[in-house]
Amino acid sequence: MIETSRSGGKVIHEHVASLGSVDVPPSIRERLAFWGKIPTRLDRLGNRINAEHRAKIIGALHDRVPIVTIDEQRSQQLENAAVDERTWSSLRDMHAEEIDGTKGLIATAERKIATEQAAKAEAETNATIAKERRERLERGEDVAGGLRKPVDFEKVLKAAGWTARDFREAHLINDIYTAGGEEALLQE
Repeated sequence: MIETSRSGGKVIHEHVASLGSVDVPPSIRERLAFWGKIPTRLDRLGNRINAEHRAKIIGALHDRVPIVTIDEQRSQQLENAAVDERTWSSLRDMHAEEIDGTKGLIATAERKIATEQAAKAEAETNATIAKERRERLERGEDVAGGLRKPVDFEKVLKAAGWTARDFREAHLINDIYTAGGEEALLQE
């Protein structure tokens, strides 16, 4: 908004206020935002414009940026609702897939835990038997068996599902431990 006046025979233009701007052509969304701010902006100019001027300004603005009709508002609401529905449905589906994936991981982990618990129980039983045999032998008692080859640790691990890669990693970890741990290697 510009106010014009004359001074010394010259026309002087004074900038009074900016009422906003929109793209050409303005979208419904831009027009809604524009018209949502106009009353506040005009209220701030209450000391410079009267009700008649305010009505003229609103009419001139409407000629350039039409006020959004009820049908246009409904159309915008429908478009926004459709976008919101697609967005939230996609997010729901994404989270459902994550839940299913996590449940699968949990099921896999639970099977692994059950397998490891059974293996641990078997190892505990065998460790107890071996300990009792050793203790009896140390006391000088006669114990049947125990003349076969000792248990092959790697063979047991292979039976438990260890791969060549698992053995390489275990050897590397042992090498790191033997060398003094990660801190010692990092210092070197």
